[in-house]
Amino acid sequence: EKEQMIEQNKQVIEQNKQVIEQNKQVIEQKEQMIRSMVKMLCNNGASMDEISEQLGIPMEQIKQYIDS
Repeated sequence: EKEQMIEQNKQVIEQNKQVIEQNKQVIEQKEQMIRSMVKMLCNNGASMDEISEQLGIPMEQIKQYIDS
């Protein structure tokens, strides 16, 4: 009985790890999308100030996106 519970807990932990990994991938994809959008806005003449203000993203982050 106790061993079965331990085994179930291990399975739940393993599933949670998988969910976390998937979430990390989703976040990374969204980060890529934002990076691309920021670069596109810059290429279309938007200033870093405008982008930072409109998207609510700190200027330092904008610079990192553009430099990447």
